[in-house]
Amino acid sequence: MSGELNFEAMPFGAYETVAPEQRGFELEEEFGRGARSRSRVQRFAPRVMPKRPGPPPAFRPGTRKKPPAYPPRFPRFPPRWPWPPVVGYGVVPEPYPAEPLPAGSEHMRWVQSALNDVLGLRLPVNGVADSATRSAIRSFQQREGLPADGTVGPDTERALIAARGGTSARAGGGTPPEPDTGQSGPAMTEPAEPAPAAPAQPAPAAPAQEVGFEWETFEQEFGDTQTIAERAAVKSRVAAGQRDPNALTDMVFFKRHPELGGRRLRADERKLADEWKAILRDIVLPELARGRAGPAAGTKVGDRDVAAVRAMAARKFPELGISLEQLLVRHQAEADGIPIEVLLAFIRYEAGTRLNHDATAGYLAKDKSGKPVRYVPSPKFYELGIFQTPAGLHGCVPKADNPVERSCAYPRPPGYNVAKSQFGQGWYRLTRTYPNESNWTDPTMQVRIGLWNLTSPANRIRDDKEFTALFPSKRSEWYLRMAVLYSFAAGAGWTVAFLRQYKNQLLALPEGQRWGFLSGKQASRINPETKRVETKTFDPENVRKKMELAAKLRAVRGATVTQSPGGAP
Repeated sequence: MSGELNFEAMPFGAYETVAPEQRGFELEEEFGRGARSRSRVQRFAPRVMPKRPGPPPAFRPGTRKKPPAYPPRFPRFPPRWPWPPVVGYGVVPEPYPAEPLPAGSEHMRWVQSALNDVLGLRLPVNGVADSATRSAIRSFQQREGLPADGTVGPDTERALIAARGGTSARAGGGTPPEPDTGQSGPAMTEPAEPAPAAPAQPAPAAPAQEVGFEWETFEQEFGDTQTIAERAAVKSRVAAGQRDPNALTDMVFFKRHPELGGRRLRADERKLADEWKAILRDIVLPELARGRAGPAAGTKVGDRDVAAVRAMAARKFPELGISLEQLLVRHQAEADGIPIEVLLAFIRYEAGTRLNHDATAGYLAKDKSGKPVRYVPSPKFYELGIFQTPAGLHGCVPKADNPVERSCAYPRPPGYNVAKSQFGQGWYRLTRTYPNESNWTDPTMQVRIGLWNLTSPANRIRDDKEFTALFPSKRSEWYLRMAVLYSFAAGAGWTVAFLRQYKNQLLALPEGQRWGFLSGKQASRINPETKRVETKTFDPENVRKKMELAAKLRAVRGATVTQSPGGAP
C-alpha cells in the first residue's frame, strides 16, 4: 500500500439526506410508500452526487475503481402525517370553549315552581321542559280531569293558578309570565341599541371583606323565601280540601328534613319537636284560619249536633284518663291522613254517645211518625265500639209475641265466630290474641282497630291498578267520600262496582264534580253468597251528613286540636 488515497474524497455536502429541491408532496409520497412497504426491505438507487467545481483529479494507472457512494437510509417506520403541533416550552394549548346550555323560559320556570307547590315535587326550576317536568304536568292534568298531553295550555294554566291559590310567586301576580316568543307586542317597544363603549381596564380585585356582602342579610332573605314557599304549599293544600293540621305540618317538616324519611320523632329529639311545633304555630294554623270555610247554607253553626260532638270529644275515658279527642290525636298516624273532624263526625253518627260500650245488633224499623214497628236483624253481626267495627254473629231474631223486641242466641258481644270478623282480625293483628267478653271495650284497641278497618279497604281500592288514576291523592275530599266513608257505609264491593261501571265518565270530570255525578246512578254486581245479580242505587246521604257535620266542626273549632310531631304519641 502506498498510503495514498485511492478514491475520490466526497465533500460533506454530498451526504445531504434530502435534496433541497425535494419538498412538500414529494417527501410525503416517499413517506407513504415507506409506510405501505414495511414488510419488504427498502432499497434505494444510488444517486449521482454533485461535485465541486474544479479540474477533475488525474487518474493514476494501477489504482482500483472508486467505490460507489450510498446515501444514508431513512428510518424504517417514519412518523405518520399529520404531525402533532409543536408547542413551545411552558405553553399549554387552550381547549375549545364548551357549548352553552339552552336557556330556559320564565314561563316554564313558573310552571315548574307551581308543580312543586301543588304536587309536593322537587323539580329543578330551570325553565327547561324536560321529561320529568312533562311527566309532572301529565300527573297534574290527570288529577284535574284534563287531557294528559304533557303541555301547558290555557286550561292547564288556569288549573295551576287555582290549585296554587291564585298567585304566582315568581311572576309576582295572579297569572304566570307570558312565554318568550322573541317578538315585541303592541305595548312593547324595541330597545335602542346602546353605543359601543370603549374597553375599560379591569379594576384590581378587592379583598373579600371589602365587597360589602353581608351573610347575615343573605341568610335572613333566604329564610324568608323558604317560608313564603312553604306558606304557598300549605295554602294550596288547604284550597284543595286538606284541613288536617297534623298532615300539613308533617308535609312542611319532612320537606325540610328529608333525611328523616317520614319517621316518628323520638323523645330525645326535642329540637326537632320544637321546630315541628313552630311550623304548626307560625305557618299551618294561620293558613287554616284564613282558608276556613263557613257553615253550610241553611244550617246553624251552634246546633245540637255540633254541641253534642264537642261534648263527646271532651269526654274522658276513666281507664285512660284522657278524652276521646286526645286519644284520636295520639293515634293520628294510623288514620292515614283522615282529618280529626271527619273522624269525630263519623263517631257521632255511628257510635252515638255510648262510645266504647256501644254494641249494635240490627235495628228497629219505624213508621212515618217515628214509632218502632218491628226489629230487623240486619246485619247479622255485631257492630262494636267507637268505630262500629264488624264483629262476631249475634244470632238475634224478632220475638214471636212482640216483633219490636229481639231474642239473641249470642246476646253478649263480641259474638260468635269473632275470629273471622274484622274486629277479631284487627285485634289479633295487634296482640296475637282474640277479644272476649271482658276486654272488648278497651278504647285504645277499638280506636286502633277502627282506624285500620277504615283505611285498609280504601288503600286496597286506591292501590288497584284499575282505579289508581281515579285517586291520585289521599288528601282530597273525593277520596274521603268515596274510598273511605262510602266503602264503610255500603261495602267495598259496591264501591268497586260503581267505580268500575262509571270509570270513564268519572275520569273525564274534575274531582269536585264526581260525587254529585254518582248520585242516583245504578250499578250491578254478583252477590258472593247467593251468586245472584244484584242492583243498587247510589245513595250519598250517609256520607253527606258526616261531611257536612265535619265542615261545621271546622268552622267552629278551626284547628284547635292538640297535635304531636310526626304522629308520635
